[in-house]
Amino acid sequence: AQPSSPPEPVTVTIAIIGQVKAGKSSLANCLLGEQRAAVDVLPLTQNVARYELRLEESQDRLVLLDTPGYSDAGATAEQLKATREAVRQADLILLVMAATSPAKQADANVLAELGRWFQEQHRLKPPPVIGVVSKIDGLSPVM
Repeated sequence: AQPSSPPEPVTVTIAIIGQVKAGKSSLANCLLGEQRAAVDVLPLTQNVARYELRLEESQDRLVLLDTPGYSDAGATAEQLKATREAVRQADLILLVMAATSPAKQADANVLAELGRWFQEQHRLKPPPVIGVVSKIDGLSPVM
């Protein structure tokens, strides 16, 4: 019997998308376990920020792509381009939505735009999307 070679390192890439101030960078910090993404009341991520977490014993990697946020009025062409580029590289999309914001049409529009774009890219399969509801602590107990 031949000795088994160690498995190839695995890289999982997650794109974090959502509106400005929805909590995308805070989620990235939480997933990374440390304060590495810029978090502020102002949108600090102008382009896609890339964060990498390596597991020392296996060399497996988690890559987070923190995309620029879009407004509740929708994404600009530049924001959509940056979001598409991140999503194209992703194995999974986390769509961050603030519970305290009633404006969800922009999120629906971005998902629809990404769906149309993937239909045009015949060789690419769209990654799954998981909705993440943030800022639930900002809701009143009645809600």
